[in-house]
Amino acid sequence: MKSFDVLHRSLNLRQHYLLEASAGTGKTFSIENIVIRLLIEEDAGVQEPSLLEQILVVTFTRAATRELKTRIRNKLEDSLSLLQKFSKDEACDYLQAIMEQGDAQVEKAKRRLEHALATFDQAQIYTIHGFCLRMLTNFLFESDFSMHKGSFEQRSLTKQELLQLIRDFFRTEIRPHIFSPVQLQIVLQAHGNRLEKVQEALLKYLTKDCEVAATSDFSSDVEKFCTIMRTLKKERGWLPEKMQEDVERQISFYKSIRNKSTSSIHAFIELFRKDSWNADDFDLLLKEGLFICEFFAPTNLNKKKSNSLPKNSSLNYPELVPILTQSLYPLIQQAKSYEFIFARLVFYCRLLMHKYLSEEEKHQENDLLKHMLKAIHSPSFAGKVRSLYQAAIIDEFQDTDPVQWQIFNTLFLETSTCKIYLVGDPKQSIYAFRQADIYTYLSAGKSLGLANRASLDTNYRSQPSLVQALNTLFKACPGLFSLPSLAENAYLDYSEVKFSPHIKERKFSDGQGSIHFFQAPVVSKSTQRFPSEECEEKFFFPFIAQEITRLHNSDGFKFNQFAILIKDRFQGQRLAYYFDRHHIPYHLQKQTSLTESIAWESLRELLVGILNPRNENCVKIALGGPILGWNYNEIKKLEDPIFLERILAEFYAFKRHLSQEGFPIFFQRIMQSIGPMDSLSVAERLMKREGGDIFYDELTQIAYLLMEYQNEHPASPEHLIAFLDEYKNMGVEDEERLKKVTDPSREAVSILTTHSSKGLEYDIVFAYGLVGRTQARDRLIPQKEGTSHYLVPCLEKHSASYVKYCEEMDAEKMRQLYVAMTRAKYRLYIPVAVSDKPTEIECGGASPMDIFLARLRQENCSYQELYNRIKEGDSYRLQNFIQAYPEAHITYSLLKETFDEVAPLKNQNIPPLVAPPPVEIPGEKNFIQSFTSLTRYKKALASRDPYSLEPANAVPHNFQAPCKNAHTLPSGNITGKLLHKILEIIPFSVVNKIASANDLKSWIHPLIQETEFHSWEKVLCEITYEALQIKISENFCLKDIHPSLLYRETEFLYPSAKEMLVEELQWHKGFFKGVIDLIFFHNHHYYILDWKSNWLGPNIEAYDFEKMKAAMEQHDYYFQAHIYCEAVKRYLKLVDKRPFEEIFGGCFYIFLRGLNASTGKPTGILKI
Repeated sequence: MKSFDVLHRSLNLRQHYLLEASAGTGKTFSIENIVIRLLIEEDAGVQEPSLLEQILVVTFTRAATRELKTRIRNKLEDSLSLLQKFSKDEACDYLQAIMEQGDAQVEKAKRRLEHALATFDQAQIYTIHGFCLRMLTNFLFESDFSMHKGSFEQRSLTKQELLQLIRDFFRTEIRPHIFSPVQLQIVLQAHGNRLEKVQEALLKYLTKDCEVAATSDFSSDVEKFCTIMRTLKKERGWLPEKMQEDVERQISFYKSIRNKSTSSIHAFIELFRKDSWNADDFDLLLKEGLFICEFFAPTNLNKKKSNSLPKNSSLNYPELVPILTQSLYPLIQQAKSYEFIFARLVFYCRLLMHKYLSEEEKHQENDLLKHMLKAIHSPSFAGKVRSLYQAAIIDEFQDTDPVQWQIFNTLFLETSTCKIYLVGDPKQSIYAFRQADIYTYLSAGKSLGLANRASLDTNYRSQPSLVQALNTLFKACPGLFSLPSLAENAYLDYSEVKFSPHIKERKFSDGQGSIHFFQAPVVSKSTQRFPSEECEEKFFFPFIAQEITRLHNSDGFKFNQFAILIKDRFQGQRLAYYFDRHHIPYHLQKQTSLTESIAWESLRELLVGILNPRNENCVKIALGGPILGWNYNEIKKLEDPIFLERILAEFYAFKRHLSQEGFPIFFQRIMQSIGPMDSLSVAERLMKREGGDIFYDELTQIAYLLMEYQNEHPASPEHLIAFLDEYKNMGVEDEERLKKVTDPSREAVSILTTHSSKGLEYDIVFAYGLVGRTQARDRLIPQKEGTSHYLVPCLEKHSASYVKYCEEMDAEKMRQLYVAMTRAKYRLYIPVAVSDKPTEIECGGASPMDIFLARLRQENCSYQELYNRIKEGDSYRLQNFIQAYPEAHITYSLLKETFDEVAPLKNQNIPPLVAPPPVEIPGEKNFIQSFTSLTRYKKALASRDPYSLEPANAVPHNFQAPCKNAHTLPSGNITGKLLHKILEIIPFSVVNKIASANDLKSWIHPLIQETEFHSWEKVLCEITYEALQIKISENFCLKDIHPSLLYRETEFLYPSAKEMLVEELQWHKGFFKGVIDLIFFHNHHYYILDWKSNWLGPNIEAYDFEKMKAAMEQHDYYFQAHIYCEAVKRYLKLVDKRPFEEIFGGCFYIFLRGLNASTGKPTGILKI
């Protein structure tokens, strides 16, 4: 395969390419340079270079998309800088070629790069799903796509909805003609008789984009059973007595079977006394099995008595067992097999899911691809898409599935002039569980032809000795990257890569090679978990910890330069626990959810305690939780009534902050509060605790979620607890905000799976996950049909289809091994666990290292022979190989049980924190202030409800109040925000088209559904209706104002040069900012209107002129009006030259609870 040098001027870029990019060979570097060359190099066929928006770049994750955007933009800037400086010495070869063509060509290239930078927001860089969504929504009519982008993203099916679907399925869809009681019991027993485990297993298959083949239901199997029984009785004429006689004569010559009773044989024989059979008879056989066939099987014969076994001629029905084994036994075995029953559960559960998707207009992520696949068959749609692009670069092409390739192939290869660049590495195709298909890659390469295939052959990641060592290992394993579905011995060739002369060799003080194998003896013979936990604790974990601390102490490596690649999260958790014991910092790089953090439940317990201070148990749980962290002795002091009263007073104060000022202020106060036992704040106590920094970080992230939720959904504090409960079962795949964000600057060892490590690099890598064997594989195996995959239950683990499936999975293990072994820059550690005695391993259960060692310096072989090699093992093969290649920079060590204790970490000289010198910035300080910030510290508000003139205990707060009206509507910040939101979005003119307040429900209901305001819908409708149809002046209502003359939620900012002489306000020179609820223009005048939800009293009389005036003075609303009028005055000076006094109509303060047109009293409206 020819080499692909993207920097060389002679490279013909205007053709299709399948670009094989081995690990570390600069795949992204090549892509960014392809983009630059397409932008600046002219093509004879196209005449002009491509524009940035004519180059499509598709990759497969959002993170990769972000990286590509950053890398391409940086490359544009760097290339432009080199051309501007005309720096030939620094420029690459193709840029030098541009410079050699003269100033005119350089100017053209510079303009094109400048244009690309100026229009970079139009860069066509997407994930595959993002690309499909953009095309489908851009060409809605041609694609016949029914959703716009926002709608599609909002209506995806969440994990929580799927779990609810599964629960509904068990409540409503389990029918007796589909599943029998015994069949359901079989599934439950397989999951430890825990229904939630069955539901979790079903969830796994509902999230897969793979249908399950239909299997026969219980009623059809019963019909088959009855047919077989009728045939046997009619054609064979078997009599129960003679059948029983044959059984008795032979029973003593066969071995008993554990946990099985021969009574089931007699029960089966009794069925032949009947002339008809039913579902109960069949269900009984499913429970007991056709034991007569198992008991009298030739393999169960007692060999010591075999010579005395009665001859067939002496039996009444010598053909009984063979005929039953051939006719009835397969049906019984199939109908009682877990795989068969579970596949039927999945099938019917998916039917319910598809029905739900259709009825609720929901979708799953890969539905986009199906829509796109359908749309590209429309010539008009396909033509529109093709016309957009001159080049398409598909990154990570080895992870493409058949549907995705069919989309790209149809659009850009079959009939388009667009050049396509497929960039990937088949050796890194490790996502079969996402339907990624290595054979799609191979098929695409065949379609493009050998002339269009090229490779990147220089490793820029690893140091030369490590590249040499890897080449030595991979070349010594013929058939390592097998392709079982092509042919029995088909495989990918490994092409050696060159090392970069620019990478310097890193020297180590220990004399070990760039690849170091560490081998441990097998402690447990069990293959259920290999290596065993005992082996991990005695050998592997101590070695890993010791090497990390030694290299950290002796060679100066930082902890964040190490990575440990693990098999799964369980192995990662065991390793993390070991590191905790030895104080080695680490972070698990799995996309863990905040819901899994201790802080999630801790914050919930704290909120429950704060909101229920009368409940002593809730208070104690909150105090003893991880946030407040009281110990037993501290909680014991609550028995002192005086001390208890003091603590409860603090809890009531926190409750007021939470109810009246919102969660942000509450959280700030709780973190800054000082404990009664010391002078430390809650935040300081957390940070002093071991691991407290991580806990505090996670707690803060959860607090931000609650702040965001309360801002988006104004509701009572109790809804914060409901939010925590609702999101508890969600994962990061459903809600991106739940992803736990770790500090990337924290110095810690990375622990991550091999799949997660793909595309990453680390200085030192321990590929520990390669030694782990897999347990019994799923018996629902994929079968391919065109571009679709189906899951089919496999009843026999020795069947050809199951063996082929295992062979494909083992082939992928070798690609995982390649990914793991190519992450390191300086050193790679590889674990080995080999037994001295032959060990039987089930098909598909071998570890990547088992398979690798079975191929090392061995001829390519069949799959069966490969497992024979693994079974026999050879603990010296690896050592002999290493000794045979002393120049390959490969070493090994044999671990002993008496391995030294992990050395303590070297004390780091942490310099003392020195406060920076004070910085004096010349000039006056300017502040941006608002009415709220200026009045926050008013003494008059210290002991009062911020929305009331009455004592705090008279203000309504009960959402369950039996009498519901405007005067009992709970008061507070949340109510005010809700009313403002309603009046912000509702069209005022809608009141002219309705008959009563109830007709406003369609506007208000979406804002209050599933909140505590749900039962107040009628009251909210009445308040809104009154606000819009009442005469706020003698000659007009708000409903009469034309919509184009209404300006809602208008923001302002203007400088304030002099102090406002208002008592007790903390004023600073600077700027005023704010938001005016409503500005409107009527009858040649401008007006200001401000909505007020203040509760002034229990009846309409509390909103007369004097009471409203008192409220205005108490809350300094006259001052607020002054600020608003000044803002409007300054704006109108720019757009209307008339005097302000002539064009300004006044400022209305509308007290919403006091409006009632039917009383005829002027209440609730105050004009300034």
